[in-house]
Amino acid sequence: MKKCFWISAYKKSGNTWMRAIISSLFFSKIGKFDFSLLKKINYFDSFKAYQFVKSINKNDFHNLTNINISYKYSIEAQKRANVGGDFAFFKTHSSNLLIKNNSYTNEENTRGLIYIVRDPRDVCISYSKFFGVSLDESISIMTNINSISFLYSQKVKDIPIFESRWDTHYLSWKKLKVPKLIIKFEDLVNQTEENIRKIINFFEENYNFIVN
Repeated sequence: MKKCFWISAYKKSGNTWMRAIISSLFFSKIGKFDFSLLKKINYFDSFKAYQFVKSINKNDFHNLTNINISYKYSIEAQKRANVGGDFAFFKTHSSNLLIKNNSYTNEENTRGLIYIVRDPRDVCISYSKFFGVSLDESISIMTNINSISFLYSQKVKDIPIFESRWDTHYLSWKKLKVPKLIIKFEDLVNQTEENIRKIINFFEENYNFIVN
């Protein structure tokens, strides 16, 4: 069963906005956004999804902050995901690359994908301001093929996120052979209503979903 519908983007590219749109369309009776709806679309990259590792290999379980180890179980975590139905929406900032022949996700587990792409120059500035780093540091992170981050502060690490380079991140998801919709952040800003209609049409055409 294909359990995961991904909402993916490089950090600071509009992922939360897309979650707000999707949650309003699918989880609100009148299509009105409420911040509580964001809980309907959670990060996949959390320890909660990897608790099963403890029963398989305790040493690996205690070292899941090592990306070489967590990647070993990424596909299995998706297979075991409790989605409360046929599938669930999940947010991720991870690229979809191989680490020691282990992929982040695949066509067998993926129901579909919405990818938000934003001008990297604007991503760089937003990244710098949000994380309190210099523009040079932001550029260094966005151009590092091995770039890894965590959802939370370094004091409370979670499952590592293999972001990689900005361009590699985009291409890694683009090549995934599943129903996908790629939305430009700038288009979402300038033609919001038109792009929300594109999202609705995408679900109606690919899944026969009737969105309120």
